[in-house]
Amino acid sequence: MGEVRFTAEIAASLTDVFAAHVDGPRIPEWFPGVVAIEDQSGPLDRTGATYRLRFNSLIASRCEVVAADPPRLHVRTWDARPIGTHGKATMRFFEEGAGRTRVDFHATYRLPFGPIGRLAGRLPGVRMRA
Repeated sequence: MGEVRFTAEIAASLTDVFAAHVDGPRIPEWFPGVVAIEDQSGPLDRTGATYRLRFNSLIASRCEVVAADPPRLHVRTWDARPIGTHGKATMRFFEEGAGRTRVDFHATYRLPFGPIGRLAGRLPGVRMRA
């Protein structure tokens, strides 16, 4: 299983950052590679909401919000098999002072294609794109 962690600081309030994160039509503005959101079942700040991240005509990732505590926590699972990754992403949001927000991101994932995917997962460039 692969893992990605990073922290970012954003020059916007906690409520604005979280609102942008759960605004389905705005996700392509900040999520690399996403061209559209499809089949959104409800508000993305609610546990149980489902949606699809469209990357291109072949790859779409089915997502479900599995935990949410607005505006501090958002956890989703995704599954883009058979040719994409699947896993779980946790984002925690922290107010850092006057109009600044820290976002801590942690994802665990599996690559497709079994043993070939595990070998590919050892390549540095693959980990950052998963």
